[in-house]
Amino acid sequence: MKKRIFMTLAILLFAVNVWAWPPMGGDCTKDCTLGGTTDITGNLTGSVNSGATIVICSSTAHANWKCDYTADGTDDDVQIQAAIDELEAASDTGGGKIQFTEGEFIIGAQIDIAKGNLLLSGIGPNVDDATGWATQLKAKNSLNDDMFLLKNDGTKHRYFNRFEFMNIDGNLGNNTSGRCIASDTSATGNKNFNDVHLSYMFIANCEDEAVDIDNGWGWIIDDVVFEFNDGTYVVQVVGGNSFKIVNSKLIANTNNTAVIHLWSVNNAIIQGNLIRASGTSSAIRLKDAESTIIAANTFDSTVGNEEIFIENDSDFATITGNAFEGSIANAIEWENMDTGGHAISGNTFNTVGSPYTIPILDTGTGSYIKISGNTGLTQTITAAAGGSIYTYGETLIDGTTNNVATTLPDARGVGQRKVVRAVSSVANCASGGGADGCIMTITNGDIGTCEFDAVGESYIGEWDGAKWIKVGGDCT
Repeated sequence: MKKRIFMTLAILLFAVNVWAWPPMGGDCTKDCTLGGTTDITGNLTGSVNSGATIVICSSTAHANWKCDYTADGTDDDVQIQAAIDELEAASDTGGGKIQFTEGEFIIGAQIDIAKGNLLLSGIGPNVDDATGWATQLKAKNSLNDDMFLLKNDGTKHRYFNRFEFMNIDGNLGNNTSGRCIASDTSATGNKNFNDVHLSYMFIANCEDEAVDIDNGWGWIIDDVVFEFNDGTYVVQVVGGNSFKIVNSKLIANTNNTAVIHLWSVNNAIIQGNLIRASGTSSAIRLKDAESTIIAANTFDSTVGNEEIFIENDSDFATITGNAFEGSIANAIEWENMDTGGHAISGNTFNTVGSPYTIPILDTGTGSYIKISGNTGLTQTITAAAGGSIYTYGETLIDGTTNNVATTLPDARGVGQRKVVRAVSSVANCASGGGADGCIMTITNGDIGTCEFDAVGESYIGEWDGAKWIKVGGDCT
């Protein structure tokens, strides 16, 4: 009797394991997750519940996979779009997983994603010619369109889509346009895609931007390698809030204007990446960006314009803990702005071989920058003609402003420093020029005037809260 009960329980447990629990490994099929029925080969014959897993096999997939769709390596977007539409039709919020097998999938038309909660997962981004154990999605010759477009239908914001463990190849050279992954705000209702996550991917050879985000919130790019992408920008974010680009490798191509471009973005974090400019590009370009943190990155550009370029009304950038190891003109440059609150601290600047010509260059007016605790910042910092930089502490500022006869403005805080340096002993003085050079009047300082009678003489003042105190310089 006991033996019979034991055998009955064993049979029941076996049945539960087969029909209720997903099998281990990469073989989970619709038998595990669908609410409909399947035929003996595992093909769908009923309806799909939200949250299902759909397996799409490449034409070279391993025989152990149980495929819901099988691609033929010609226009595999047909099967991929059908799987996405199937999951999105099951629920208003979308939801579910598309599992790609190893092998190459050819994208012959744009793939649209309209809803959230969708996971697109491969088995890995690394191409192994010997075994083929990688998932690659490649644009077809003459696709000339985006590969993946997150296209909101306008009914509501969409959340929590994810791409992972795959290689995306834009087939540069055989297309004239097209982004690899892009999101667009809906034409009506201003609805976005938020909290999208890209991880463990290799994205390369995109004719336009590799990733182009329009007005989303909370996107994360983590552990992604970008190379050989030919758009104006490699990663572009226009509008939105709370973005993260972390632990990734981003390498410019010769046609890029910048590797990372943030425009009208608030509260972005760029951290722990290797970022390299090329051609005439910048590694990072901020435009009208607020409260950006750029931390613990390595910049090693040997060609390009600057590592970090900040323009327009970009306020409160924090640049800290980075290794500037390149040998191009500038590590950090400001342009066309009268903004404040920037902090440059705890960074290391290359001093070996061919270091940056000017590590920090200000070509705007009135920039307020707190500079402290950096290593290797041995060259002077340059301010634009007519401009000025306020700094705390250790760094000499080479101001090419020639308006040395004007009264110094009050500083914005105790401990700020202002340096004025004469580039000519007589010529180009704003006023007060003569045989003895330029004369600067300091009515809000501890000395009344300072005379510059030789090229390169300077005045270094530190604000004590009420007036400028001369702490250095050789003007008399």
